[in-house]
Amino acid sequence: MQKKRLTSPDRPTPLMDVNDDGFITWGDWFEQMAKEKNIPFIEADQTPEQIFRIISHK
Repeated sequence: MQKKRLTSPDRPTPLMDVNDDGFITWGDWFEQMAKEKNIPFIEADQTPEQIFRIISHK
């Protein structure tokens, strides 16, 4: 059901697309939107203290 919804031409977010191998390729779109809104990306290997320092400066 999810794959059908994601590949539908009527989907509300056409920038979220699937490449030739069937992988959903929304990372570039998502990263660009975050940069435009000045939202930092947080690496998953950071400690809670490191993450808090990043988000508390916003």
